[in-house]
Amino acid sequence: MSLAQFIDEAKYKNIAVGGFDAQNVLKYGINLQKINLDIKYLIVNQNLELKSIHNIPIITWNELQRKKFDIDVILFFESYIDSVIYSSIILPFKIDLIDINSFFRLDAELGKSYEEINKKIQPLGVTFVSLLGLTTYRLKQPSEREIHLGVQGTLLHDHNEPYLLSEVFNDLDYADENYIKELIADKATWDRRLQLNRNHRDKYFNSIEGMRYVPEVPKDYDNTIYLFGICFTKGVYAEDKNTIAAYLQKKMNGFQAKTFRVVSIIEDIDKNNVLSWIDSINFKPGDYIVSCVIENRVFSDRLFNYFKKLFSSYSNIICEDTLDYYERVHVANDEIFIDNHHVGHKGYKMMAEYLYEKIIENSKKDIPYNQNNQNFQKPKAKDFNKLDYLSDNKDFQNYLLQLKELKKKHSFDKIGAIVVNCNPFTNGHRYLIETSSKKVDFLYVFVVEEDKSEFSFKDRLSLVKRGIKDLNNVLVLPSGKFIISNYTFPGYFMKEDVNPIVDPSLDVEIFATFIAPSLGINTRFVGDEPYCKVTKMYNETMSELLPRFNIDFIEIKRMENDGTPISASLVRKLLNNNDFQELEKIIPKSTYAYLMKTVR
Repeated sequence: MSLAQFIDEAKYKNIAVGGFDAQNVLKYGINLQKINLDIKYLIVNQNLELKSIHNIPIITWNELQRKKFDIDVILFFESYIDSVIYSSIILPFKIDLIDINSFFRLDAELGKSYEEINKKIQPLGVTFVSLLGLTTYRLKQPSEREIHLGVQGTLLHDHNEPYLLSEVFNDLDYADENYIKELIADKATWDRRLQLNRNHRDKYFNSIEGMRYVPEVPKDYDNTIYLFGICFTKGVYAEDKNTIAAYLQKKMNGFQAKTFRVVSIIEDIDKNNVLSWIDSINFKPGDYIVSCVIENRVFSDRLFNYFKKLFSSYSNIICEDTLDYYERVHVANDEIFIDNHHVGHKGYKMMAEYLYEKIIENSKKDIPYNQNNQNFQKPKAKDFNKLDYLSDNKDFQNYLLQLKELKKKHSFDKIGAIVVNCNPFTNGHRYLIETSSKKVDFLYVFVVEEDKSEFSFKDRLSLVKRGIKDLNNVLVLPSGKFIISNYTFPGYFMKEDVNPIVDPSLDVEIFATFIAPSLGINTRFVGDEPYCKVTKMYNETMSELLPRFNIDFIEIKRMENDGTPISASLVRKLLNNNDFQELEKIIPKSTYAYLMKTVR
């Protein structure tokens, strides 16, 4: 649709053209008049000797601020919105403002791409949910703080002022000043967190291969909801458990009719990558894609309503304007915006509740699905699974070849495996390995290679080898990059956190799918875990998943000393307290000699 057609459909009667560059304003104003737009005013930044052109009056922004002119909409030709225009003209006079570049982007680029998206997803029975517009500028009843954010006309990190962020986090008991400072961090930190091809791990943000961690994802599910797009769907300025994806997953877990998983993808959205991404996924009928488009230089409900109507006309697309559920009568402590177009966790929770209701409502309908469409051929695709990324990983493929060569040297019927960190090696580790070795023909012991422990990998590996050198059916190996590593299980190294964020399933699935078959492993041994939440969760995940791959899971009761389970953490505690007498009781002589040499 042309701009003139939209103006006519929106029923704008009094149209102005405005900007800061007078020559641009005059040029565009004349051009728009030529396409039969009835331009009432041209608005420039400073007084000109010329008071009109082609019978169109020329006024300044200052004049417009002092006197209310009869204007419905201003067509704007600039790359940013001046805060004075927002606070003194747009907001009080309730004038619509449309950035022309945004209009053409929405109409030409998104309008065309949505048509193509619908053609791709309709035969698959997939629904695309598009969310339009998210900015304090468009609120009709902004709070004082939201007005302040609009007047600033900037993103959070462009100023040093904290914008009273405590008001956004006041419903979280643990959100003290230090929490807010660490979470919000700085622009460089968030740039690192959102790098698409980089695995990231910290207290608040965890991602693997371009996917952000989502808690409570079910192991078995009927359908998937893919969140894809800008900072809003990525969960910027929220920790993993407080994103749209996390809140939505928690809500969907209570839905009885079918089971959904939620996947959060850290990739910016544009026409080309959305279309190619759709081609790469093995969708199931009933899956959803959720994306968000923001135009923070558009102050026009009529424009968003037009595009909402246009995009929703496609059979498998639902288009919603975020203003519909972020507009509200304010009460105390309900601030949701971090800066002028980023919400915090409260806003994400509101959006998740809306999406839940929309998906539940839509799931009751018959979603258009051309199952027998003879003219449609789905491109070759991959299931959206982290394991798929390993098929093209040369390091991983070489690793498997090495394991298969190793298997030729150790051909037995019953082969077991243990993965240990041994930080440092204790009598408890010796007991676990020796007990396990008696239950199988051959035992592999993998020592965690990531150097994220108090004792180096080189020393830990050496201590294990020395500690079990008399066991003839045991082979000690480095774990490599694909067993309990920063790639497969970053949460393992967050043990010191009070509430660690962990998902061990990827590590377990890689072991069961690739590593165990390569070595002929059919039994996995662990020691029981009375203390560490992370290790306990890892054991529980193995107990659940490994039998599905025909791998036995055997948990061995931990060795005790005077009624106390022996652990490496206890060793480190005794070492720090210089309690060498007790220390000698729970570690092998080789470990004791090492500690006396290197620590004392």
